[in-house]
Amino acid sequence: MPGPTTYRVSGPFTQIARLYQNKRVDFVAATVAPVVKVTRESGTYYRFDERVGLGTGNDTLGERAPSTPYPEVDFDAATATYQCREYGFSAPIDHAKRDVSDYDLTRLATVTATERLLISWERRVVTIFMTAGNWATSTTNAVATDQWDDPINSDPHGQILTAMWNVKSTTGARANTIVISERVWRHVIGHSFYREHSKYKDAVLGTITPELFEKVYGLKTIIAGAIRNTATQGQAASTGAGNFLWGRGVWVGHLNPAPANEKSVLQASAAYTLAVDDLTMEQYEDPKTRSTYARARHFVDIEVGAIALGHPIVDAISAAG
Repeated sequence: MPGPTTYRVSGPFTQIARLYQNKRVDFVAATVAPVVKVTRESGTYYRFDERVGLGTGNDTLGERAPSTPYPEVDFDAATATYQCREYGFSAPIDHAKRDVSDYDLTRLATVTATERLLISWERRVVTIFMTAGNWATSTTNAVATDQWDDPINSDPHGQILTAMWNVKSTTGARANTIVISERVWRHVIGHSFYREHSKYKDAVLGTITPELFEKVYGLKTIIAGAIRNTATQGQAASTGAGNFLWGRGVWVGHLNPAPANEKSVLQASAAYTLAVDDLTMEQYEDPKTRSTYARARHFVDIEVGAIALGHPIVDAISAAG
């Protein structure tokens, strides 16, 4: 009888997976929803609340008269609950194929499982970031002339400034990040506004780059280019403009770029990935099929840090864009 299956965390393959994640710049989930380690699968946590820092309408100037107490302020921090869930994919390496292959099938399986998990993570983040109801303010371009693939009539510059102002005026925190789907970005670089304003500032006539975009708005500019195959497994690949994970979306907001630990959720950031286990690779043997499995998994929950710290621009371009 085959012995029991043994699951073990593979340090080398976890390293391969994380190196692969870092090289895949198209995936931006870990950047826009940075990972914060938590010790429990679920719980209640304090999070950033603009009411704490901005005061209230009945605040005095804090002047204290002799022999009187100082004015008191309430620490009325908001709380929220989280529930981590486990996500993962396994890729089998058949021993018969492995033994005759000229390629490192174990490494290939590690990369394949990691890719699937990164796509899953990205899709979950996109759903949260591009759902208007998750944020205090948003813009939806329902009229064709407002959509950015109309290079003459639309006003992406004005919409971005409005998004930035909504974040600042509501929370006191400046927007520091813009995420632009690569499907949208190709229309941005051809838009009449940006071509006109970049041709005297860039070495290549009329070309706008993410770096130039950052200078204009003071925002870290992230071009989200991840794409997925929507065909059933085993069928011919189905890709194209409609398969970009960030779709027709743009998001503007404030992020904490380097959270340190669980207490970081009190710092202003639009979103966090709360993780019991970060991206991890496991290896196990299945004697019944004579296969080794490479499994990528993480145990996480993606939480909005404060609804006023983000502003999505939904349908920034048309469905045909």
